[in-house]
Amino acid sequence: MKPALLPVADPVTRSRQTRDGLRLDASIWRPVGPGSWPVLLIRQAYGRAIASSVVLAHPSWYAAHGYIVMVEDVRGTGTSEGRFAFLGDDLEDGPGALDVAANLDGSTGKVGLYGFSYQGINPFLTLAGARKRGGTLPGAIVTSMASWSVRDHLIWEGGAIRLQLMNLALQYAVTQAERAGDVAAFTALRAAAQAMPLSEEYSTQPSVLARFGHYAPWADWLNDDPAYWAERSPCDQLSEIGVATLVIGGQMDALVDGSSACWAQLSREPATPSRLVLGPWGHIPWGRRAGSDLGQAAAYDCDAASVRWFDQHLKGMPQAEEPGIEAFDLGTRSWRSLADMPGKQTRTWYLSSDGLAGTRSDRGALAPEPMQTQTDVIVHDPWRPVPALGGHLSGGLVERGHLDERTDVAVYTSQPLDGTTTIAGPPHIVLQAQSDAASFDLAVTLSLVSPDGASVVSLSTGFCRVRPGDAGPYAIALRPLCVTPARGMRLRVSIAGAAWPAFTVNPGTGAPDSSHRLFDARPITIKIHCDGVSRITLPTSA
Repeated sequence: MKPALLPVADPVTRSRQTRDGLRLDASIWRPVGPGSWPVLLIRQAYGRAIASSVVLAHPSWYAAHGYIVMVEDVRGTGTSEGRFAFLGDDLEDGPGALDVAANLDGSTGKVGLYGFSYQGINPFLTLAGARKRGGTLPGAIVTSMASWSVRDHLIWEGGAIRLQLMNLALQYAVTQAERAGDVAAFTALRAAAQAMPLSEEYSTQPSVLARFGHYAPWADWLNDDPAYWAERSPCDQLSEIGVATLVIGGQMDALVDGSSACWAQLSREPATPSRLVLGPWGHIPWGRRAGSDLGQAAAYDCDAASVRWFDQHLKGMPQAEEPGIEAFDLGTRSWRSLADMPGKQTRTWYLSSDGLAGTRSDRGALAPEPMQTQTDVIVHDPWRPVPALGGHLSGGLVERGHLDERTDVAVYTSQPLDGTTTIAGPPHIVLQAQSDAASFDLAVTLSLVSPDGASVVSLSTGFCRVRPGDAGPYAIALRPLCVTPARGMRLRVSIAGAAWPAFTVNPGTGAPDSSHRLFDARPITIKIHCDGVSRITLPTSA
């Protein structure tokens, strides 16, 4: 029987001062009545009234389960003082919030950190800062849809900046312009965020950011200074986690590599209690639909799982044993326990073609053995770049068969599968390719094809920007997934020279992303050699 929910008082505001004298404000929810409770802490970058309620239950729900919940505006957001710096102050400010949380009236002194996206990254920076300066340490963490390396798991991918992340930078800029009372900047930035300015002379430097870029972190992201990323990335700040951690990730989420990398770190810490829940979801929302309707089973109760985790590690309450890895199988459309993620075994398929895989969707094959076959040629036309569709880049599990009929997409399909193989982890593809341009792109999609060929549903995507001087073959990691294709289904690899507008249209000149101009873009011829080197390797699990 589930325990009765506790009544919860209206939130109160609690302010504190940082070591450099700024006021940071927090809202606090607590159960009504006598008793002491552990504290759950979120440090929020989008205004504490939101908490993480875009995907998680409201703080009052967690309070009703016997917790004091503290949601603090990071500096320069909400009503907190200071200037916002994207993840730039969490190392310094987070430990102070931990100390306050542990010493709230009615607190047991035990604190759990949780949150989603930005709020899922800063718990690790808070932990790192607390270890460096001393003081309160968290007793448990629940991190959802978060980056482990902020550069590589959020802003950049495959050697290119994610142009689609300009929208996030614009969101931050809108908030900062509003705080500054700058109506002109607020209006222009909000309009740009609602209709991304992607057709100006410089794709990555639209005029709205030339005018109001001081409100946004975009220039820092584009500048790509390693020191900037190191200051903000858990992987650079923590040699070990060492705190009981539940990782929640989504196979169609743009940050799923971050969830996977965090889990890899925890896997190297056998003494640290940890769990991984890998759902089918994109970034927002979580539920039964992730491009396709996956059934009610996909609507996993992440809030209940979080409370169970905190109950165990902050309250010492015994819990029923749960699997270390729980992943949603996109093929069977059910949850399954896995021994490993990624799977220890692998299966490799080799690209094979009669030279027409870029012309017809039925002429390229995935062969179980390497073969010396023909070279395929595709031509990327900047006037009609292949759009990003499916997987973590756009839309999740969506139908993409119409794209595979294009003659600028090379397509390779396996024979029917026997229904016994589960892919568990990130597929890796190696391509022996070359181009007539100094730089070119390779956008790869792994799909599932129905027995009759009528349906082609994207499963996982990856991207690589080849720079001048880069020598092939080129290795591309696709996003982690769990799928058991049904008997008769086939796997398909599709390769294109663009993924617009997830990334800029590559002009082929070799210019840095900061100076990409559509005016400079010309058609790019790409050759894909099916010579026994080009292949996809799939991690598998029993």
